[in-house]
Amino acid sequence: MSIRIGALVLSACLLAPAGPSPGEFRLPKRPMPSDTSPEVRRAIQRLYSPDAEQRLRATMSLAELGPKAVAAVPFLRDLLLDGTRISLTTQHAPEGAAVFGFPTVGRIAAGALWDIRPHDFLGLLRERNARVRCCAVESLAERGRGQEATQLLLAAMSDPDPKVRKAAAWGLGRSPTPAVRKALVRATTDRSAGVRMAAAFSLGCMGSVDRDRRAGALLAHLIQFDRDKRCRAAAAWSLGQLQDPRAKTALERAMKDPDPAVRRFAKIALHPGEADGKQNAEIILTLWRDEGGPATGTTKPTPRPRPEPTAASAAPADAGAAAGLRLSGVMSGPNGKVAIINGRPVGLGQTVLGATVVKIDSFSVELERGGRRFTVSR
Repeated sequence: MSIRIGALVLSACLLAPAGPSPGEFRLPKRPMPSDTSPEVRRAIQRLYSPDAEQRLRATMSLAELGPKAVAAVPFLRDLLLDGTRISLTTQHAPEGAAVFGFPTVGRIAAGALWDIRPHDFLGLLRERNARVRCCAVESLAERGRGQEATQLLLAAMSDPDPKVRKAAAWGLGRSPTPAVRKALVRATTDRSAGVRMAAAFSLGCMGSVDRDRRAGALLAHLIQFDRDKRCRAAAAWSLGQLQDPRAKTALERAMKDPDPAVRRFAKIALHPGEADGKQNAEIILTLWRDEGGPATGTTKPTPRPRPEPTAASAAPADAGAAAGLRLSGVMSGPNGKVAIINGRPVGLGQTVLGATVVKIDSFSVELERGGRRFTVSR
């Protein structure tokens, strides 16, 4: 599956589960129609595997069969609730690359329903279960084309669930029209920072639709005043895509932003020749996966879980050892977890400021320098 957003080339493939344990999901038992073909029967049986990769590959096999796999539709609908995340790889354009969110097995199942029986897929957009709607909208955002898909995504922008709105806002970046720009501009005031971030990214894809520079002016405002670092970083990236000369002052101010991702994208917007596709991709991935950050309006920030303090992180001497090292995110890469430290990705065994990475957790990284270990946390 792939989606093109401005200059970004996005692609995803399964490597290993990156979220809940693959054993957590169990497909409900249901009888298989007696006239099911042997090929479809074998694929359906693999949907019951405790291994997430087997479930995913079976889902993709059914999608390839298209309408011939109609007997699998009830089983794929059940699989929509499989929230097991999938690790990703990316292909890099010179300007940067990213992947649309972090797919789940359920989202791939929604795409399979699209291939097998489109009518059933469209029905998912009206389901009461928000997770099911989210799977459908994310799949639509990736694969939908044309006016009908755009109208469905515009309708999803009014969904009560912020994750659904976030997916819709991202997908609308593929449809640079005045109506889409109007919806995205409105979404930049959403109470959910994730929705605002997605809208900011998509506004960077408006191109000639933004002749009056309204989106550029709004992004310049976001980069200066939005409390969430992800929204500011997205605004900086998009300003670089729109190349609005009036945004120079806002971008220069953003060069002093406390967040390294904001500073990096502001610098690239001011100096496009310094773009690094691979590094930009990893930063965007981290921003997309990060569900934290300050809220706006009347909502309260959601407390972020922290790892239990270790002896190394509690010692005053080790706190000094961590000086100059800033952890801005952790993501799953093709070779395991990758930490974004001081704005650049580092994996196990790699060094940053003379310290070697020895362990990467969800919200902290353990490093070693001069025989002493210490921890850097978000």
